[in-house]
Amino acid sequence: DGHTLYAATLEGVYLSKDGGDSWQPSKSNAEMAGRGVLCLAVAEDGTLYAGASGGLYRSRDGGQTWELFKATEGMNIPGLLVLNGGPLFIRAAYERLYASEDDGRTWQPRAQGFEPYTEVISLAAGLRFLHAGADDGFFRSADGGRTWQRAGPGLKGQTVFCLHVEEEKGREALYAGATRGLYRSLDEGGSWQFLGPAGATVTTLVRQGSTLYAGTKYKGLYRSTDGGRAWQPINEGLGLTSVKALLIHKGQLYAATPQGLYRRCLP
Repeated sequence: DGHTLYAATLEGVYLSKDGGDSWQPSKSNAEMAGRGVLCLAVAEDGTLYAGASGGLYRSRDGGQTWELFKATEGMNIPGLLVLNGGPLFIRAAYERLYASEDDGRTWQPRAQGFEPYTEVISLAAGLRFLHAGADDGFFRSADGGRTWQRAGPGLKGQTVFCLHVEEEKGREALYAGATRGLYRSLDEGGSWQFLGPAGATVTTLVRQGSTLYAGTKYKGLYRSTDGGRAWQPINEGLGLTSVKALLIHKGQLYAATPQGLYRRCLP
């Protein structure tokens, strides 16, 4: 609704309506407790989805109550992608991808083209392709996820932890946070330019104008005010921790870490 923050935790979903000053548990947390919520996503119509260690949940009332998709019960779901007007994708741990085109009643594997034992880590939707980051590089699909092809040889051998699509000067820019840093592609993942920060594994990314914020593994948070050419660490109060997720909301930058949620006022 533009005013509520949602947090995925090991004890379920929590909601904040005051920018993170206070949090209230979802009414369904008793059912979700012990399963651990691993990811959250919101559809264009406001429906919320939560991937958990026990399946996929959906909320139609702003996160107050949740229902389990029975077909996913027992699955470990650390990632998901909601396509407006298209299928719903879930990333099941160690089982690659599944898609549903009937509102979650049934699910089909979408692994054709991935190499044996490839584990999908991240997902993003572009104008022409679906993009998948894996534990051994980057893949894309031109047919709605039915088949996948390896692309962007510059990322082969790296784990791609996050993918982020932006429009830059009328064209699509695709960012990939990977083992050796942040990369950008201006040809839908066909080739990649290394941006930095040097020596850091980038796990999550947000952008505000020309400013990029990159969360890393064990090295905290970095900022670039020139589109990725130069980077500065901004870890006052945060420390050299791992950043799992980033969000910009109403002039604040939020960083989710293993130690909890942090926020910082943006200039």
